[in-house]
Amino acid sequence: MKTTERDKDELLNALNEIFSKDYGSSLFQWRVEIIKPMVSLIGFEKNNYKFVLTSYGKEVAEHSWFVRLRYHRLFPTGVLYEFYIVKDKNNKWFVWHRNR
Repeated sequence: MKTTERDKDELLNALNEIFSKDYGSSLFQWRVEIIKPMVSLIGFEKNNYKFVLTSYGKEVAEHSWFVRLRYHRLFPTGVLYEFYIVKDKNNKWFVWHRNR
């Protein structure tokens, strides 16, 4: 489903549900570092868009969001996790790719 920058707040609210379902309550010590539509990425992060565009095609790249979280449970400085998230035809957000 096509999304725009205006969907950012909706995705931010959905993150709690997404991560509690996939990881349980232990992931609640995280902070969002980046949350943007793939097509809006700049600098080094633009490589994520290029990877998705090359590997999965234009439609997937233009509908996906890039989310980077810093997770503070294991280390004081945190561990970075990157997620590619998309909204499905039922208007639900889901993670379709993870990087650690």
